Amino acid sequence: MTHPHWPMARGSHRALATQFGTDRADLMQWVLTTGDPLADPVAARIAEDDQALANALDRGLRNGLATLDEPDRELAA
Repeated sequence: MTHPHWPMARGSHRALATQFGTDRADLMQWVLTTGDPLADPVAARIAEDDQALANALDRGLRNGLATLDEPDRELAA
């Protein structure tokens, strides 16, 4: 069965359900199709190859936002 709004580049719902079960495939669908208004701008910039922001995100996630000298405004949000 085809699921609406399923991002096919990530594989199919059926393949994930076969490998991990329907509940996890459904969770993956939710994750891949649900927006996050605060994270979306950061994700878009990283997708556009903003390596400095990607590195800052990694450092912030690993060590905490307070460890970044001047965190990007969108990253801090």
